Amino acid sequence: MSESEQTTAPAQNRKPKRRRRKPRRRQSSWDLRQFQVPAVAGKWRFHDFDLPLPLMRAIHAQGFEYCTPIQAEALRQTLLGGDIVGKAQTGTGKTAAFLISVMAYFLEEPTPNGQKPGAPRALIIALPGNWHCRSRKMPKR
Repeated sequence: MSESEQTTAPAQNRKPKRRRRKPRRRQSSWDLRQFQVPAVAGKWRFHDFDLPLPLMRAIHAQGFEYCTPIQAEALRQTLLGGDIVGKAQTGTGKTAAFLISVMAYFLEEPTPNGQKPGAPRALIIALPGNWHCRSRKMPKR
């Protein structure tokens, strides 16, 4: 091999540099006035919980307006820092209520002093049963 072939061969075997993602543009054109949900007796709206705007926007984008009974009970307790135990039929939004509480905490509370960027802020010890079943079917990496 010539000297020029030897210097280019390792370059061909190198992995390409990982591209950094471009920062997302803030979409500040959306506000809560675009998500009007009338109050209905006996139903809780997501508006009733004073959730952070990014969460309300995501809830609106998914087409949800009113909480299910288990969501309303769970959010009333967990958004104030309380613990709950709940049991409801599959598809009633238990997981969504859990994740809304966790995400609201992340969005509202500052990162603890000394915590490195990317360090975990939540530990989920027991996943809901339906996640457990799904995770067993997921391909191994």
